[in-house]
Amino acid sequence: MKKGGKVIFGRDQHCTIIGIGRVSLKPSLYISNVLLVDGLNHNLFSISQLCHNGCEVVFDKNKCIINKYGDTHLFISKRQGNLYKIDIMIW
Repeated sequence: MKKGGKVIFGRDQHCTIIGIGRVSLKPSLYISNVLLVDGLNHNLFSISQLCHNGCEVVFDKNKCIINKYGDTHLFISKRQGNLYKIDIMIW
């Protein structure tokens, strides 16, 4: 658990950080330093977190493709409004 700190979203909305950990995307792929933010209903990943953990992220106007080292598709997400949503299975 991590106590304190804030995350700021659009429209200057502030939420409190209540924990920090790692999320397993696949059996051998973890994203480290993921923040648990009070009041969020979904996990948010930054592109830099994905890239730092060995992923390549490619966007176009209709989809986002996340590859592991450019050779294995981990996720392909269709754009939904202004978001690219992925479903992460719990391993």
